[in-house]
Amino acid sequence: DYAQIYKISFVVGNDEPEISINQAGTISVYPNPFNPETTISFYLYAHDLNKPISVEIYNLKGQLVRTLFSEIAKKRAIYITWNGTNNQGVRISSSIYLIRLKTATTNVSRKVILIK
Repeated sequence: DYAQIYKISFVVGNDEPEISINQAGTISVYPNPFNPETTISFYLYAHDLNKPISVEIYNLKGQLVRTLFSEIAKKRAIYITWNGTNNQGVRISSSIYLIRLKTATTNVSRKVILIK
């Protein structure tokens, strides 16, 4: 249901921190800042299932750096590991980047910092 809030938890990496997503339509990033990779997670509203969603990385100039996900949503909980590379597979420089989640009901962004 669109109005329901769910909580899910998962474990990432060797340190086994617990990440909680308490609200559908938000982006969680761990670790942040990151090097060499980070996990981006989000939980979709039921209305977003079986509809196109996308997760993209932009630099501070607003240029598309990487499309991480562009598919029809089949699950409500989605986890993506990003290794700090662009669409050509080239490692990008240290900076602040914006992660953009676009669904039928949501258009949100979150800052992520890549450090070397």
